[in-house]
Amino acid sequence: MDKPIDKKWEVKIVHPEDTGLRRAYNRLTQSVFGFQFEEWYQEGWWKDQHVPYMLVWDNEAAANISVNIMELNVFGERKVCLQLGTVMTAEEYRGQGYARLLMEKVLETYRDSYDMIYLFANDTVLDFYPRYGFEKLTQFYYVKEIRMDQPPDQQYHVRKLELDRVDDKELAVRFMKKGNPFSGLAMVNNAELYMFYVMMSDGEQLYYIEELEVLAFAEYQGNRLILAEVLCEKSVGASLSQILEILAKDKITQVELQFTPKETDGYEIRELTGECTLFCTGRDTVLFRDKKCMFPILSHT
Repeated sequence: MDKPIDKKWEVKIVHPEDTGLRRAYNRLTQSVFGFQFEEWYQEGWWKDQHVPYMLVWDNEAAANISVNIMELNVFGERKVCLQLGTVMTAEEYRGQGYARLLMEKVLETYRDSYDMIYLFANDTVLDFYPRYGFEKLTQFYYVKEIRMDQPPDQQYHVRKLELDRVDDKELAVRFMKKGNPFSGLAMVNNAELYMFYVMMSDGEQLYYIEELEVLAFAEYQGNRLILAEVLCEKSVGASLSQILEILAKDKITQVELQFTPKETDGYEIRELTGECTLFCTGRDTVLFRDKKCMFPILSHT
């Protein structure tokens, strides 16, 4: 059972310009998850879409839930939803009801303002979120076998971007403001979150197809190509299958998508297990109950 809340604590919104609260937020995130948001802030990417609610006293942080405003293209419909992330409690303050206090505060503030609120939970807290009306939903991912029976008709140049070069960084930012026209469930207008992932990985997964003007977040693991995102104009002169073949190297025989493709022919659909569990609440939850889909991996906060 939760212990009583110590009345010295206050729930505060962390505005990035508040140096004391920002540093407390970073310290808590570093201690719980092993990263922080300081570089993201210093580079100018922490904007109004990321709103941490933190339980603090004298710039000491006990717990946090961050509200993230998400614009999504959901099977052809534009939706603005709320994603909760960076849900954490400092180790020494766990079991005292602080997460409950923050969740009640956030839901009281936002539940009537958005048609859906969602989050991704790890296996240790699966019983926590249904108490607040969240419904557990299964996600699915798509896998395709690739057979390079013959080379493409045209030779394409695939270049790994180097973000310490000004031109490459500007190119990456420009494409992060575009969407993924091949995804049935896509994040839009969120270059800020893409840049967070780029900073976390030092840009190791960014590949640019020059002739098509396509930016891909891709990772090569043995014979597998794991494709997290494809960013380009809607009028790009190639199909997703063609882009996959261009990105595939000699030893690649299988592609795994970390987003939901619009065209699903030729893909094996697999249930996503062993990952963070999706919980949703609100009217638009019905849109996902019967769909074999997954939220793009790079849209997780």
